Order: sequence, then structure tokens, then C-alpha cells
Amino acid sequence: MKRLNPELVLRVFAGLFFLIPGLFKVLSPGDFKEFLDFFPSHFDAISSLLFWMVTLLQIGGGILLLWGKQFRAFVVPLAMVSIVALLTTVPNDTGSAQQFVAVLTHIMTFGIFMALFMIGPKSKDILDMIIGRDTERGWDLVQTSLSFFWIGLGAAIWFAPQLLSKAAGNMPFDLGFWGYALAGLIFLKVGFFLLTRFFTGHAAKVSMALFAALIVFLALPDMADSKIGLINLLFLVLGFGASLAIDMRTCPCWKKLLK
Repeated sequence: MKRLNPELVLRVFAGLFFLIPGLFKVLSPGDFKEFLDFFPSHFDAISSLLFWMVTLLQIGGGILLLWGKQFRAFVVPLAMVSIVALLTTVPNDTGSAQQFVAVLTHIMTFGIFMALFMIGPKSKDILDMIIGRDTERGWDLVQTSLSFFWIGLGAAIWFAPQLLSKAAGNMPFDLGFWGYALAGLIFLKVGFFLLTRFFTGHAAKVSMALFAALIVFLALPDMADSKIGLINLLFLVLGFGASLAIDMRTCPCWKKLLK
């Protein structure tokens, strides 16, 4: 327990986030190569090369994140993978009920991996000779990334509910107008508190609970319809892990537990 710390938690969730799909691509490449059809046609000549380059990047970066050393050179390309997927795969995942949620999680993940670049490992890193670290700003970026997700989701419920109409239709229960209005308000407040550092510890706990609810009631049922159902699930799991790491940094209860 003494070895458990926020950096370790964030690294483990981030490492598994890319290691798992990387291993799946090796074990079952045919299930993932169909996504190459969503890339611009001028990439056709090198599509297979790109596929295996990304696969090796995901596996190598995932292992280094779990190991906790020399991962800074990998996290920026991994962050860019999220943006490329956002621009190519997500718009074509039309069967998914959480397409808009996936847009938000891809942007959130980009921020989290850029934050890992700023935080870095505890030991010396090869990139330290080129560019320094800024741990506190890195953790600020983690909070900002989470707050962006919740504010974006809350704003969509309030001002553009059509973006989440499929998700609402796939829910096992109907919250009704006031239920969704309350959910939107909670999302906005959690995002606001994470962004401004008011009640950060409480907001991080609520964020964990909300990510868990999205996993159970949205991501798991959506896996049958979404072409990237597993990936969408992992995005939400990463959000849960980032919220847990923030909670560990801000809640005094963790300091007592980890003594």
C-alpha cells in the first residue's frame, strides 16, 4: 500500500488503456484493420505499415507506462493517436449510442497523455536533457481534461440533447426531463469544481461514481452496436482512473491510508 500513489494509479490506467487494444490487434488484427477504411485514401499504400506501427507504439508505450520508466517519448505519439481516431474512426461509428461521449473522451485522453508527458516518471528520463517537466501543471491538465469532459457532457444535455438521444434511448430506464436536467447540472458542477479547484476531493469522488455509472449503463450495453465498443469502454475506465488519481492527491484520507 505504501507504494501506491497518484502517479502510479494514473500510469497503470493509462498503460492498460493502450496495452490492451495493442495486444488485441496482434491477436486479432482482422477485427481492427477494417478501421483503416476510415482513413483518407492517400494513406492506402502505407495503411498496413501504419497499422503495425501504431500497434507496436501502443504495446511499447503501454509496457513502459506500467513499468514507470522512459515513457515520455511515447506519450505524445499516443496522445496523437487519440486525435487521429477522433477525426477518422469516431465519426464513422454511427451504430454507437455514445458517439458524442466518445468525442469528449478522445479529447480528454489527449489531455491526460499530454499531462503524463509533463509529469513524467519519478526516475530520470532520457527526454529530461531536452525538455524539463512541470509536475504541478501536469496534474492541473489532468483536472482540466476531466472537467472538460463533464462540462461538455452537461452542456450537451442542457443545450443539445439531440447529441445524446441515442444514449438516452439505450438506457435501461428513463430518467425523464427533470432527471436528465438534474444529471446535466451535476455534470456541470463536477466539471466546474475540478476546473476551479473548489471541493476538488468531493468532485473527484463524484467523477469516479459518474464514470462507473457510464461504464455500466452506457458503455457495456453499447458494445454490441459500436464498432469500437471495447475502446469506448477503455476511455471511460481511463477517466475513472484519472479521477481516482486526483482524489488520491487531494483527499487527506488517502494520506492516512497509505502511511
